Amino acid sequence: MITTLRRPSSIWGTRSTTMHINLMVFYLASKLERHTQTLMGRNLSIQGRSHVVNWLILSRIWHMLRVVDPPAAWLKQCERTVRNFVCPYGLKPSWKTICGPKNQGGVSVIHIQHQSQALKLVFIQKCVETSSSSLSCRFYGHSFAVTLDMHLY
Repeated sequence: MITTLRRPSSIWGTRSTTMHINLMVFYLASKLERHTQTLMGRNLSIQGRSHVVNWLILSRIWHMLRVVDPPAAWLKQCERTVRNFVCPYGLKPSWKTICGPKNQGGVSVIHIQHQSQALKLVFIQKCVETSSSSLSCRFYGHSFAVTLDMHLY
């Protein structure tokens, strides 16, 4: 748990270095952990906790996941935080089970890695759809140049 991090300065309007992105990512992870610790005191069922995770806790990271490719260790840390919140007792089911649908024994928590990939694909798809023949878009520190060979038949 990282508790001594200060809120990083606004990095979205400037060229972000890897250090700034890592600082922002781990600051957000510590914020999620503090939020889950605050909500632990409520006597919620597992289903109630899954709703709180999807609507309150994970909603904080979706924008960041759209624009930043976080380290794998950070994703695991977030999964661990969510898993400990949803199942606060001793033995915990696997992450795959927690993210599974209710009719298959899961609690329908949104899978963080899958959502991250989906958000990036939507961004790239929108970039491609707005271009007619070639595309050069800037994706927060990464440049993509895509040449499209589109023929209308």
